[in-house]
Amino acid sequence: MAKAPDNSDQISSGIRGILGRPEVYLFFQFLMNSHGKYRMCIERFLAPVNGKKILDIGCGCADILALLPRDVDYVGFDMSPAYIAYARKRFGHRARFFNRRVSDIDLQNLGLFDIVIADGLLHHLNDAEARDLFRIGFCALHDSGFMFTADPTLVENQDFISRRISLMDRGRHVRSPNAYQKIAKLVFPSLEVHVINNVSNRPQTGCILKCYKLSK
Repeated sequence: MAKAPDNSDQISSGIRGILGRPEVYLFFQFLMNSHGKYRMCIERFLAPVNGKKILDIGCGCADILALLPRDVDYVGFDMSPAYIAYARKRFGHRARFFNRRVSDIDLQNLGLFDIVIADGLLHHLNDAEARDLFRIGFCALHDSGFMFTADPTLVENQDFISRRISLMDRGRHVRSPNAYQKIAKLVFPSLEVHVINNVSNRPQTGCILKCYKLSK
C-alpha cells in the first residue's frame, strides 16, 4: 500500500496549512501557473494520451483533467476528503475518484493502466514510502506503460530563489535528482531523469522521472 504523508512528513501549519482547503489550494496553483506546468508535462512527457487509461496517485483536485482529452479513462486517488469531494463535483461525470490510499486490492479490481502519475508526491514521502509508491506504480502498469513523477528538487549551483521555494514546500523530503533516481531504480529497470528549470515560468527547479516497466 502506498502510504500518504503523515504529519511528520508534511508541514501543515500557517499558510501551508490552509492549502488543505480546495479553493485556497487551487488559487495558489493558479498563481503558480499550474496549468502551464500541466501543459508542459502532457506535451513533453505524457503524450499521446488519447484513449489511455491513467492512474493518478495523489490526484488532489484533479485539475490536470481540465487539460486531458475527454476519452481518457482516468482514476484518481487522494487522502484528502475535501480534494476528492471537489474533484467529484467537477469531474465526476468523466472520471472515478477514491478517497483513500491506493492498495494492491484496488489495483486488482481496477486492472492495469497505461500511465501512472504521481505529481508532487515523492517529496512528501520518506525513502521507504517512496519505494513503496514506485512498487505500486510498477504493479499497476501494462508492460508497455510508464510511471511519471514530478517534484521540486535541489541541484548544485541552484539560484537562491529556486532553492528557497523548494525548501519552503510543505513536503519534508525534497531531494536531488540522483536521490529520486536511486529510489526509482530499486523498482523500475529503465527510467529517464529530466531536470526542468523555471517550471511553468516560475523560478523553481523540478525533477521529472519517466519510469518504464520494461527495459528500453
